[in-house]
Amino acid sequence: MEKFIECLKAKAYALATKELDSEANSFGFARRVPEIAQAIEDAQAGEEAYNFSVAFVLAMAQRYPDGRDEKSIELAKKLIASGLGLEEGQEGILKEVSLRVVRGSMHPTVMQQAAQLAFYILDSNGAVPTEFKEDSAWWRMPLI
Repeated sequence: MEKFIECLKAKAYALATKELDSEANSFGFARRVPEIAQAIEDAQAGEEAYNFSVAFVLAMAQRYPDGRDEKSIELAKKLIASGLGLEEGQEGILKEVSLRVVRGSMHPTVMQQAAQLAFYILDSNGAVPTEFKEDSAWWRMPLI
């Protein structure tokens, strides 16, 4: 995840998405999410990680606008409906993240795995309403 964090710090969001795609392609990824989030904070890349996470959630909802019902897609759409979004002037972040997520080169299972990190980071920043959290591990998505 060092490369992912380096990409975030450099605001190279397309490359960060590529690195996350590679890292999230494992069944043990969910166990590593809290330590990855802490490493991001330790590297002082929290703001970039937050912006990346917002863009990732927006991209997920764009990829499947047709009502797919995987839990991660449902949660992404709920977060957007609750007001989650990028600030003005940050549209480029969404464009970079969307290259891999929306255009479909990220496998749906990997996307669901990667969403766990985005949800965890958003929650750490207070962007996830309490009613969306079923328990302390609410951000752990079942595999597709």
